[in-house]
Amino acid sequence: MAPQRFILRDYVALLGMLLATLLAATAAAQQKAPATNTAAKTEKPAEPPKPQTRAEKAAKMYSDAFSLAGTGRTLEAAALYESLVRQHPTSEWVPQSLAQAMNLYYKAEQTDKAEVISAVLRKSFANCQHTVTSYWTPAEIACRHDKPAPVEKTHRTA
Repeated sequence: MAPQRFILRDYVALLGMLLATLLAATAAAQQKAPATNTAAKTEKPAEPPKPQTRAEKAAKMYSDAFSLAGTGRTLEAAALYESLVRQHPTSEWVPQSLAQAMNLYYKAEQTDKAEVISAVLRKSFANCQHTVTSYWTPAEIACRHDKPAPVEKTHRTA
């Protein structure tokens, strides 16, 4: 019985030394950490946020409208696209915004608004790639409402 107590006592002493070493190392690391953090904080003061440019504001509006359209809020998205055109008429996002607004109005079955935007898109941006949609989108919408033609079945005889 005596040898077992001797071994158990040695293990307890060894664990005590390991625990003391771990605690000392942790305390030393914690004392060094705040010193490096305060030095880093004093070197660089926080810069105030830069104001957005007109191009960045237009891009943000387009992104917000695109997100609204993605969540199914088509009329709100179309209105935001139109406000982008009014607020930033010289932006590179204007033709694409007009095309998106037109598509959303067609999707919401507000063809009057869609046709007005389509006319503006064709007149103001005749050579733009987004203008092409103003020609084929009305035809695509009309085809959705048409019933497919009946298909004749032919039988082959061998």
